[in-house]
Amino acid sequence: MTSIYRRFPKKESCLEHLEKVRCRTCEHELPRTAEEILEKARWPDKKTCPYCLSEKISGHKEPTKTRFQCSLCKRSFSATTKTFLHGTHIDLALWFGLIKIMKEDKNFSAAQATKKLKIRYATVLSMAERIKGAKKDKLLNALEDILCLAIKP
Repeated sequence: MTSIYRRFPKKESCLEHLEKVRCRTCEHELPRTAEEILEKARWPDKKTCPYCLSEKISGHKEPTKTRFQCSLCKRSFSATTKTFLHGTHIDLALWFGLIKIMKEDKNFSAAQATKKLKIRYATVLSMAERIKGAKKDKLLNALEDILCLAIKP
C-alpha cells in the first residue's frame, strides 16, 4: 500500500485529490478539509453543543481550527470536543491515515504504520489505542463512511 503521507505530503495535494475523487457509496459532496470531514461525520444534519445538546450555536475561526460557541450554556467547543480525538495535537489527516491502515490491514503493525505515516512508534501506539477504544463510537463509524472506507469491522 502506498503511504498516504508520501502520496499527500501537503494538505493542498490531499485536498486536490479529494476534489477529484467521487465516492461510490456516498451521495453527498466531499468536504474540502480534514476538519470539515470531521464536522460532517460528527454533525451530519445540524451542529449541536456537546455539553448541553443545544442547536443554538455560532462559529468563529481561529488560526488553527474552527471553534463554536453555545448560546445556551456559553461554552466553547470544536469538532473534536468529547471525542476520541479530543486534545490531540496530531494532524487530523494522520489520524484518518491510521484509521484507514488499521481497517484495511487485519495484521496491523505499528512499526509498518510508523514507516508509512512517518511518525514516531510511540505516537502510533497511542493513536491506535484511542482508535481501538472508539471501535463502537458513532463518530468513528461515520468517519469511515465519509472517507468511503466501507471496510467491515
